[in-house]
Amino acid sequence: MRALPQTSIFVGEDTQHAHPFNIPLRHSQPYSFPVISVKMAQLAAAAAARVVRPLKDSFSRVHTYLRLSLTERCSLRCVYCMPADGVDLTPRSELLTAPEMGRIASLFASRGVDKIRLTGGEPLVRADAVQIAQRIGAVSGIDSLGITTNGLVLARKLPALLDAGVRHFNVSLDTLVPAKFELITRRPGHARVWRL
Repeated sequence: MRALPQTSIFVGEDTQHAHPFNIPLRHSQPYSFPVISVKMAQLAAAAAARVVRPLKDSFSRVHTYLRLSLTERCSLRCVYCMPADGVDLTPRSELLTAPEMGRIASLFASRGVDKIRLTGGEPLVRADAVQIAQRIGAVSGIDSLGITTNGLVLARKLPALLDAGVRHFNVSLDTLVPAKFELITRRPGHARVWRL
């Protein structure tokens, strides 16, 4: 049987050169450990680097919930939210793509975020909203995926959203009275939301 190669690791009072496992020894002498011990130390250091550091704010509160706005566009013009003639919109070329949204979700998940809600504007006016939900729904560590919507096109997109992993739906409906709905939103559509 061939002997394992040896390597020297200084173990002792000098913490800068201490053994990675911080094994207390009685004297400060160089010791020889098999290379396998060095490999174990490297693996332990790599595992420690993968430990999730929670996302904290300046008050040390841990955050596990993220809201991602897919767009500022909306199919309604609610009096409390948007002027009747709309607002200047960000060019589509400057919006994050579906792969970029998936990457952001993955980065936040690596910091302990496990709940994501898709918002807008109205997120379902974005043509690739379902693809974004699919990407985020596939991210390891995301346990809860939701969406906030005005509900106008939800009936049409609901099966695809469910397939993508969306399980929480918040439908914003300001009133049960159709005439008031049109007054508030400046658009028709109460019946489309109500039939959900």
